[in-house]
Amino acid sequence: MSLPSVIHEHGAEIVAEWTDEARYAASARGLDRPALTSMLHVFLESLADAGEELGRFSGRRREVLESHLASRLRQGFVLPEILDEIALVGRALVRVWEHLPPEERPSACEVAGVFRELNEATIVVAEAFTRHMLEDEQTEKRYRRLLERIGADALKPGHATLRERLSEVLELVMDAMAAQTASLLLFDSATDCLVRSATVGAAHEEVERLVSSRNPCTFEGRVASREESTSIVDVATTELEVGESLRKSGIHALLGVRLPPLHSLVGVLYVGISEARPFTPREVRRLEALGDQLVLQLDNAKLYADLVESVERLEAARAINERLVALIAHDLRGPLASVKMRAEALMRRPESLDERCDLVAKINANVDRMDRMISDLLDAYRIRSGGSLSLRLERCELGALARDVCEELRIAHGDRFVLRAPPGLVGYWSTDELRRAIWNLADNAVKYGAKDQPVVIALRSAGEIVAIDVHNSGTPISSEDQKRIFDPFARAGVPGRPRGWGLGLTLVRGCAEAHGGRVTVESTREKGTTFTIELPLDARPLQPRAPGATSGSTA
Repeated sequence: MSLPSVIHEHGAEIVAEWTDEARYAASARGLDRPALTSMLHVFLESLADAGEELGRFSGRRREVLESHLASRLRQGFVLPEILDEIALVGRALVRVWEHLPPEERPSACEVAGVFRELNEATIVVAEAFTRHMLEDEQTEKRYRRLLERIGADALKPGHATLRERLSEVLELVMDAMAAQTASLLLFDSATDCLVRSATVGAAHEEVERLVSSRNPCTFEGRVASREESTSIVDVATTELEVGESLRKSGIHALLGVRLPPLHSLVGVLYVGISEARPFTPREVRRLEALGDQLVLQLDNAKLYADLVESVERLEAARAINERLVALIAHDLRGPLASVKMRAEALMRRPESLDERCDLVAKINANVDRMDRMISDLLDAYRIRSGGSLSLRLERCELGALARDVCEELRIAHGDRFVLRAPPGLVGYWSTDELRRAIWNLADNAVKYGAKDQPVVIALRSAGEIVAIDVHNSGTPISSEDQKRIFDPFARAGVPGRPRGWGLGLTLVRGCAEAHGGRVTVESTREKGTTFTIELPLDARPLQPRAPGATSGSTA
């Protein structure tokens, strides 16, 4: 019996023999029987029609195997599995022939032709597969190179940052995956909330509107919670939340990968295609490789941003230090010159020391002034470095303290101060720090407020909280200055008015926070400017406890 006759009469048996073995290699790919055997029927028919061409692997038979190779590559088969399918054709034919009577078996020449045909087929398929893999690898290298170029350009001065170019990056990812949409989402690992996202392609508005957290019921949340890739064959039938608009957008299959750790963020990269099909292992690996490259570029961008920020901080610190040196040289020169001049006067006439007590008092006053300036500077630096003021807490009557401050200020500025204090306002605070804080606020109010209006210091209490308000009329503080007015050396003054070191309000804030309270400012043209210090009645429980210390009062 000729080969064509054997194939035509026993074709079903040959297919059954082939399927019994081939399904084990292909079952992991999720192929049903028609998809598994679609090539075999056509290939057997082409063998039967080969005639004298049998053994040359040409014509229809070659077209069938090349089409089969392309299909298997899309389905994620590897080369040994594809070659095994070809070898199984020969084994299936032999098993069927073995059960035929000798007179019905094909001739030895035809059998040899079949095996030459199959051997030639394996060579052609292996070469085509190798070419495909090399081309695929070159394609990946190309897209990695393009990503690197975008990342490098983003680090150049004056160029858009990588975050600003994420849409361009995702366009590359979408092109590399032959997808119709691509998205990147970054979640805070502590709160699970979305902190940044970028999407290109179909239905991007729907994705960004729906995704706000790492909810495991959503596709994005499921990807973020798993180390392995996550895919959906068809969004129309999935149980995960994807939104009605996305279901109707033309996108069917989704593939997502969780990115390697990125600082305190969890990253998700995914693509969508219009076909309803599973993704191949090759597609998964490519998306993972692109994700790794994207993380590398994001890391570089973060390191570069941190470096720029550090340089800016150092430049700002250098500018502050230079200004501070100039201020110290200027402000300390006056009292030092006064001390020196009066000391020299006493040295010239030491016998009149008892008669010149006024000079001694002025020397002492200037030394005290310099001591306060140095103390303020050291405290401000302690606050700027993240520390807090050291308090000596004691029982304090706030009204009496405020009256003392007003009396001191009246000597320097005249009778411009109004004190409104209820009787018996007693708490546990640092008298020295509160005195300095109230003095600084009231002194600023005189310097920068309307000269024909009083400065009002009002004390009030509400439950366990005490408030100190210092109010003045006049030109308001701008909203921009209000944001930084408590920072060290932030001198938000009024043009033409005196400007100090910019430490007073920093010390006020440090005093309030060291007591467990706070300071705020409200400033408008209609209401004027009011600084408010809020303090707990008893600051002792709010003080940091030294290691090994036992509980107790700090009276």
